[in-house]
Amino acid sequence: MRDLSVETISFLDANKKTYAIKDMTEYVDYALSFILPIQNKDRIDEIATRKDVYGEDSEEDIYKIIEMNIVELFESKFNLSKLKELKIPVR
Repeated sequence: MRDLSVETISFLDANKKTYAIKDMTEYVDYALSFILPIQNKDRIDEIATRKDVYGEDSEEDIYKIIEMNIVELFESKFNLSKLKELKIPVR
């Protein structure tokens, strides 16, 4: 998994309870991307495995699509039926 190498840090909440969390990482700035129209029934993992996207057995690459579309996904509460297209980063 891509976050295994990310350092685990301690987080102390307002109630003085400690949590082990992964440190922050910056999103990659993908230089190349294309726009993919989507439909209500589409799922990001299914989109990633399409031949015209990343190909078979590429479910682990969904993070690239999520990172590139994070603002739109948060604004739609991760409801893809509210989106008409996704930006797909080129590997």
